[in-house]
Amino acid sequence: MTNLILESSNKAVAGNNYVFDKTFFFVVL
Repeated sequence: MTNLILESSNKAVAGNNYVFDKTFFFVVL
């Protein structure tokens, strides 16, 4: 159960980082 929570939170963080990277990339351009 704990692993499932950690895995889902890690995916959420990875998703946020992906969106942030895309936003940063477009802002720089």
